[in-house]
Parts: sequence; C-alpha cells; structure tokens
Amino acid sequence: MTDGVKLTGLEDVNSALEGFEKKIRKKVLKKAMGKSAADIRKVVKTHTPKGATKNLFKSVTSKVWIIAQKNLVKGAVFYSRKGNKKGFHANWIEYGTNERFVSNYRGHEGVSVSVGSITGQGNALRVFKTSSGKQISTFKKFLIAAIEAQKAKN
Repeated sequence: MTDGVKLTGLEDVNSALEGFEKKIRKKVLKKAMGKSAADIRKVVKTHTPKGATKNLFKSVTSKVWIIAQKNLVKGAVFYSRKGNKKGFHANWIEYGTNERFVSNYRGHEGVSVSVGSITGQGNALRVFKTSSGKQISTFKKFLIAAIEAQKAKN
C-alpha cells in the first residue's frame, strides 16, 4: 500500500482506501473516526451521573487527532476540564477516593475529623469494557460510509 497506510483488522477496507490520494485518505479516516468517537461519547453520556449541576455530564468530550509521522488516526472520549467544561471531579466519581481527614478541625489543635470517602462508580470503564468489540465495528461502519460518500463526490 502506498505511503505506509494500513488499517489493522480491516483488510477489506484497505483496498478501497488505496484508490484515494493521501490528503483525501486522511480526510476520510478522520471523518470516520470522529463519527465513531461521537457515537461512543453518546453512550458514555447516557451512563454518566448528572448530579445537581450536570457538570460531569456536560464535560464528556470526544476528539480526533491525525499523527502524520506515524500514519495514525486517534480518537478519544474523555471528561474535559477546558473552557466551560467542568469535569475536574471525574476521577473521584470514576475511581473513588480514600478516607480523608481534616487536621486542626475548626482551629482546634490536634483534632482530626474524617470527611469521608467517595466510592468509585466506574461508569466510563464499564461502558468501554462492555462495548470493546463494538468500537471496531462502529468505526468500520462509519469508515465504509465515509468511503462511499467520498466516491460519490469524485
């Protein structure tokens, strides 16, 4: 295959991608990965607790990168903390915390008070583990659709 581009596990799609020039191939792969990540993002959102402020729910984000040096397209779904996204507490909800103590409670020397712990819910991990085989098939479905749309344009 030209330019070293190869999709592992999707050999039947490789021949269809060979017909495109490098720039178009990257565009098709990025579009398919973006739609696939958005699809997984929707599933993660349905399993994310909303709470009173819905900050964690609103912070579920997907992103796609192209790493040209390695001919790699990466997609990720994560809890964002940038801009108006307020997913700072995602790790606490996902993995939990140990019991925490406040020392010198209310100015009293030597007094430690437990403020409790958070039990992790593992929502995102559970979604990824239960849908691990579906992620490849979802990407393949969107990739085939993107290839067909690109062929229709040409």
